[in-house]
Amino acid sequence: MAYFFTAGEIGFYDGAIKDAYDMAGTWPGDAREISDAEHAIYSGQPPQGKVLGAENGLPVWVDAPPLTQQEQVLLAESKRTVSRSEADTAIAPLQDALDLEMATDEEKAKLNAWKKYRVLLSRIDTSTAPDINWPVSPA
Repeated sequence: MAYFFTAGEIGFYDGAIKDAYDMAGTWPGDAREISDAEHAIYSGQPPQGKVLGAENGLPVWVDAPPLTQQEQVLLAESKRTVSRSEADTAIAPLQDALDLEMATDEEKAKLNAWKKYRVLLSRIDTSTAPDINWPVSPA
């Protein structure tokens, strides 16, 4: 199968449907045919810290740009949400045991640790990402 790479779009085109692109007038002028092996390498998962780029019109792995402040804040918010969900899941049965006066001393200690962790998570200012002191999960 023929594959083409366009450096202008940093993307791939399937040569099997080139005629349709030509008829629509949308075939990229800088498209270069690449081997099946090149397509397999560069259309897959990039190595850690790399993204797809172009050099001399061909696909290459290049260093990923650093995250913007907004992206770092979004990642921090996501991490806090996942951590909060983990805490909520751990707290629910421990709180039930306490409410029903069935909690052991160990369960009471775990409940307090998880609640403290959840409070510390709620106090995180994600706008300071990536400079966040994350609390340690009791898990």
